[in-house]
Amino acid sequence: MKMNNSDRKPRILLSIALGLLLGSGLIATIATSRPLGGSHIRTFLESEDAAAARAAIGAGSGSGGNFTNINIVGGTQTLLTNSDLTASRVAVSAADKTLASLAAGTSAQVLHGNASGLPTWSALSLTADVTGTLPVENGGTEATTLTGMLKGNGTSAFTGITGTQYGIGYWSDANTIGTSAAAGNTNKFLRGAPSGAPTWEPVNLGNADVSGTLLATSLPTSGVTPATYGGDAQTTVTVTVDTYGRVTSATESAIDGLDASAIDTGTLGVARGGSGAGTFTAGYLKASGTSAFTTVASVPNTDVTGLGTMSTQAASAVAITGGTIAGTAITVRIYNNDGSATNTLVSADSATLCVNDAATALAVYNLPNATAGQVFSFRVTDDDGIQINAFTGETISVGNATTSAAGYLNSTSIGDRVTLVATTSTKWVDVASYGQWTVSP
Repeated sequence: MKMNNSDRKPRILLSIALGLLLGSGLIATIATSRPLGGSHIRTFLESEDAAAARAAIGAGSGSGGNFTNINIVGGTQTLLTNSDLTASRVAVSAADKTLASLAAGTSAQVLHGNASGLPTWSALSLTADVTGTLPVENGGTEATTLTGMLKGNGTSAFTGITGTQYGIGYWSDANTIGTSAAAGNTNKFLRGAPSGAPTWEPVNLGNADVSGTLLATSLPTSGVTPATYGGDAQTTVTVTVDTYGRVTSATESAIDGLDASAIDTGTLGVARGGSGAGTFTAGYLKASGTSAFTTVASVPNTDVTGLGTMSTQAASAVAITGGTIAGTAITVRIYNNDGSATNTLVSADSATLCVNDAATALAVYNLPNATAGQVFSFRVTDDDGIQINAFTGETISVGNATTSAAGYLNSTSIGDRVTLVATTSTKWVDVASYGQWTVSP
């Protein structure tokens, strides 16, 4: 179809009509090989449906009322031909009064405008094609720069959480992760706090930092030989410890090996078994509690308990083993055991001399239950010997040897002798002895 250039209204109306019909879907295909006259245009524009429009244009070629070709020409220039309309492509203005069909874009491309040429299909560039910041409501962060760990803030923009290098993260409130002020040093451990940040501190063994029992096998060895050191009055133990209180060495030595010349200063006090004095005048030593010993020229009778004045004391009440008092002879009680039976002594027998004349077997004497101050003397007069038994739970000491509880002494050597005094209610000690007395273990 051709129109005069002066007749612009039908051409404009046709363009509008074609756009409306194509946009509304009333005409799926417009194709005709016949030119459109003025009356055809009017009929085409005034039609209310596709069938009427096709009838107005003419039967054309093809079937079912479809047209195979359409040409729209303005003046002497063709505006649109069927070759310009390609399926699934976009029609654009290629030049003045001409249309063109762009190549088809893919599903991953969008149409980009071009101020100096045809638009093109290409992928969307988030850097060049997008401006602004995607808000949180649309799945974005609403932030243009972020450093550290991300923190959501409801519908507000995301923020970054940073901390101290090598620090420990902790929840400083219900929605925020904080970090410790500094990294922990070697030999420090993280201590919790119920209402504040945890801190790095050394373990304090003196408080509740540690519970349970530290196994000895967890400690480093000190090099000290496992043993019991000392344990008796004749041994001195030297122990060395380090700054942590650990024993690093231990040695022991016998006190007997201590040379007296090594003690060149000081005085051994009474509390340590000494006299507490360095020199004494001639006389008798006198003790006074824990004070140093003193000397007296003679022993006052008032210092001897029980004697009172010798001139008035009853001679029968004085335990004297010899001599005379005011010309009166003093006798001593003597018991002889020939070994035929055990002789059990009683407290009233105190100050008795026990022998074994003409014995035919070992003479056995049982000491009484000790009462402090009791005294008994024993002398072996026959080689069958004498045995002295202590009372139940009591001991006998001769020299530096002591029997076991209810132990005994014995000797078979004629002339061996011993005098025993009860010093407590459980102990007998010798005040004089001679010979080789066997002490029971």
